[in-house]
Amino acid sequence: MATVGTRVADFASRALIGESVKNIKLSDYSGRWVVLYFYPKDDTAVCESENMEFREQAPEFEKLGTQLLAVSVDSIESHQQWRDKGLGALPFPWIADESKDIAAQLGALHHDTGLALRATFILDPDGMLRFAYIADLPTGRSVAEVLRSLAALQSGKPTACNWQPGEPTL
Repeated sequence: MATVGTRVADFASRALIGESVKNIKLSDYSGRWVVLYFYPKDDTAVCESENMEFREQAPEFEKLGTQLLAVSVDSIESHQQWRDKGLGALPFPWIADESKDIAAQLGALHHDTGLALRATFILDPDGMLRFAYIADLPTGRSVAEVLRSLAALQSGKPTACNWQPGEPTL
């Protein structure tokens, strides 16, 4: 299991990117900040709300020079069906971790169900894990908090509780 302050091992998987299916590796994003977020299952209400919010906030992540990567243990075909059923395309790679290896490597695999937990990881441009947040299956996350935490990490300075971008650091 990866822990904060350690380098995340490279992985490879298939991903849905718009209408295309491509093989990607984590190392494809070397030199960039990466937010890797796991969600439990395609075509579920909480997961839909999170994916829609990450999609909505994608330009804010881009402004921060950050690559978003969505991950579930569902198949590419499941992602495509959900996209076509109404979720729509995501403007960033949508990884199919069918082997569950990526979720297991990062400690985001729910052992009882075999689903990915609701986990968020922020990696710096050197591939070091700088932030990890894992919640149980029914608990939706705050995308605003992910953006705030990313900005705090990118400041390179200590930040106070509830610090917001633009405020003085400590």
